[in-house]
Order: sequence, then structure tokens, then C-alpha cells
Amino acid sequence: MGIVIIGHRGMGPTSTLPSIEPQTLPENSLAAFARALEHGADGLEFDVHITRDGEVAVIHDNQLNKKIAGADRKGTELGLVSARTMAELSSMDVGNGQGIPSLSDVMDFMIAANAEYSARTGKNLMIDIELKGEGVAAATYNTIKPYIDAGYVAREDFVFNSFNWDNLRDLRALDGELKLIPAIRTEDLFGKESVTMPGWKVKEGAEYCLDAFARLKSLHNEIGCHAFDCIVFDLRQPFVEFCASNRIGLFTSTSAETVKADSIREPLALMTAAATRLPVVCFRADHAGDTRALVSEICREQAYMAEMKKPEDGYPQETRPDSPARKKTGSKFTPS
Repeated sequence: MGIVIIGHRGMGPTSTLPSIEPQTLPENSLAAFARALEHGADGLEFDVHITRDGEVAVIHDNQLNKKIAGADRKGTELGLVSARTMAELSSMDVGNGQGIPSLSDVMDFMIAANAEYSARTGKNLMIDIELKGEGVAAATYNTIKPYIDAGYVAREDFVFNSFNWDNLRDLRALDGELKLIPAIRTEDLFGKESVTMPGWKVKEGAEYCLDAFARLKSLHNEIGCHAFDCIVFDLRQPFVEFCASNRIGLFTSTSAETVKADSIREPLALMTAAATRLPVVCFRADHAGDTRALVSEICREQAYMAEMKKPEDGYPQETRPDSPARKKTGSKFTPS
């Protein structure tokens, strides 16, 4: 099946950047979503919060100062998403003149975009909704259900992830068929003592906690998970093996900063190798086009290595890893 590559907040986190360039576009905006699909994304991931009037806003943080263009990122004077109406939020600028869309706005956008994607690929775009805060599950479900009931989208096109697992429990109580994905914090995998702040950096040589997978298995038994989800930098082979042993999918994403594809080659290689073993493997990319190019390169390398004969089976001397000819030239051996 291969890796599914979807746009992370569109084109990745942008509110931490000193300025937002036109080619980047602000996170969770309709313009960023459109650009991600232009770059070849197979779907989109975005974040939702509930508003004061019970609507669902597509924005990463409840604190508006963290997202509104020109705001003091450490300030609080703009207040909370949950304290504003959707009409108030839609008039705010998150960068390059882009407003905060509602979930309904994004659903209308996705339905229109899916018509072209489906005609081209024979598949539907993935809609990955990350549930933020508390009490957002019911409002989110009530927003998307009319679209599902009317046949504009299919239930199986959605996946729902959250670091707040109670949001997933709330969704499961509403619908037994939704695809739920628990997101896993770095400290829950490695333990607080193995994580340095700021930045959620894992100390070199740190291993997963003994009880990390036991908690995930317990949640899976409770709510029936579609996949498990971790930050891409936290992915190790034991995580892949855990997913395989439970016949469950694997999702990863970058975190709070935009990340170039070539900086995550190693975990992407783990994911491409796992794609033949797991029901679904998905990466939320900050740049879908660059990531797809890198994944294609990794897949070619892995396919070549799988086809190479072992030395004892015999192959030309000049192609052997320890060949004097290769050592002499110092060239990097790659498939043609």
C-alpha cells in the first residue's frame, strides 16, 4: 500500500516563525490546505477547538495570541478561542490575510477538493481531525455527521486523533465505527527523566518505558484503535513491532516546528519498510511534495537492497560492499 502522506496543518506549523512567507502560508488556513493538496498530499490534518457559541473552529491553540498575526506570542490579551464566537474568530488574521475557518468551511473545501482527487486517483482524501481541549468531540461529530448522512463524504475517510484520550472515548460513545488514533506524548514513551526541555528532545540512548505499550494496549482494548500515533522523532523499531503484533496502523507527524523532509530520513525509512506489514502507515508532512520525493527515493533503495544477493550467493566483485574497487574510488553505490 505504501505510506499515505497528508498535509500537517496544511504546510506545517508556522506561528513560531518570525514571519510567514507567501510560499509557506499560515497553518490551518484554507490557503495552506489548498497548497498542500497542490503539492500532492493525500489528505489533510487539522486541529479543532470549540467556540463560545458551540461552533467548531479550525485552529491549533486555544490561546489566540499564539496564532494571530502580529500578536505577542507570550501575551494573553486576545483571550481564548473558547471565549469567542465563530464570527469573531473568522475575522481574525492568522497570517497573509487568512482567517480562522470553521469546521464547516473546511468540510466544504474538502468535498470540492475530493472531486478532483478522486477522479485522478480513484481514492478519497483522508480527513484527519485532531481534537483539542475538552468537550469538542460531540460538536465535531455533530458538524460532520450531516455531510456523512448526505453522502458527501464517507465515514471511513475520517480519522480522529487526540492527546486527550477522553476525547476519543467520547467519540467512540457516539459512533462505534469511527477510526480513532491515540496520540502519544514523548514523555509517555520515554519517561520524563529521558526528555529535555524545551523542545521535547529525547536523550541519546534512551529507550521506551516498560509500561508505555501496556497503556496503549489497554486503550486499544477499551475503544478499538485504528492506529497509534507518535512524533516522528520518537519512532523506533519496537514501536513498529508493537503495531504489527496488534495488527494496527501507524501514524506520525512533526511537532511544533516546520521540519524539512531530509531531516527525518531514518524514521521515514522505518515507515516505508513497515507499510508492507501494517494496515495503514501515514505521515503528516510539512511539505507533501518534498516528503513524497524522499519516500520514493527510500523505497527504491529498500527495494534494491532486498533484491541484492548475499556475498555467499555470488555477485560481481566490484559491487561488493567491501570491494577494493569501491574503497579505492570512495563512491557511493546506488542503484541505477
